[in-house]
Amino acid sequence: MKGANTTEIDPKTKYPIIDILPEQKKLMAEKKYGATMRLGAYPAVLEKGTIAYKAYGHAKISERHRHRYEVNPVYVKRLEKAGLVFSGVSPSRRLMEVAELPRAVHPFFSARSSIRN
Repeated sequence: MKGANTTEIDPKTKYPIIDILPEQKKLMAEKKYGATMRLGAYPAVLEKGTIAYKAYGHAKISERHRHRYEVNPVYVKRLEKAGLVFSGVSPSRRLMEVAELPRAVHPFFSARSSIRN
């Protein structure tokens, strides 16, 4: 997706891969900024057989957050089809918590926020 970006850097990007979630945008439009940031620890479920699962040794972890921007749910399937693995997700499967490349592409690439058990 040529020109894909985060709306934090390019608010007019054609492909807002990283964006503020729609429900947060609504709150921000109402000037209710305090309810738009994910703060503190949130649960994540890891997919067995992934780099993240191997690193932590179990399926449930806790991830600390301090941000407003998330992987845009509109693009998750397209990113997965292109080869990105979302190896850690929120229990509701709405929020992508950990992403990695398949081992055939890279032996240990994993991206996430600060995670702790």
